[in-house]
Amino acid sequence: MTGEPRRVGVAGAGVMGSGIAQVLAVAGHEVVCTDLAESSLDAAREAVETGRFGVRSAVERGKLTTDQADRTLQRLTFTTDTDALADRYLVIEAIPELLDLKVRFWRELDAIADRGTIFASNSSGFPVVAMAAATDRPDRFVGWHWASPAPVMRLAEIVRARGTSDETVDAVVAMAE
Repeated sequence: MTGEPRRVGVAGAGVMGSGIAQVLAVAGHEVVCTDLAESSLDAAREAVETGRFGVRSAVERGKLTTDQADRTLQRLTFTTDTDALADRYLVIEAIPELLDLKVRFWRELDAIADRGTIFASNSSGFPVVAMAAATDRPDRFVGWHWASPAPVMRLAEIVRARGTSDETVDAVVAMAE
């Protein structure tokens, strides 16, 4: 992993969100993955641990040791508490592709998150600038679109908006590497 371990949040525990959370936890980051539905969190936990691309499958394929898989699971928390995202270094949004839902999420997160938190959207369907405009931190907002399935694909597209700072892009690129 490049750089130091960080406290990262992932909003949305679907296929993409849980996969992103898994990759970040494998890389050594402390990850909180949130979702509104407890059933989605249960499915995400199962996918990360024993799913086709989960950490136990990675052990069977020789990609991780049992110890690495165990430590990954220890670094990963699933919760319905959106406030758990407030103290993160970076929050990646992977909620359903509905612009009004995303804008509402970013407004709510902007109100509770630490001022230094970097915001990233996994969306590839909406302009980054439209989502960044919902916050008071367009300089700390990027698109970070992950290829699917995240635990397997080693490709991520990082998109800056007009107001995104070089420091924000550099920080996200370092994590992506």
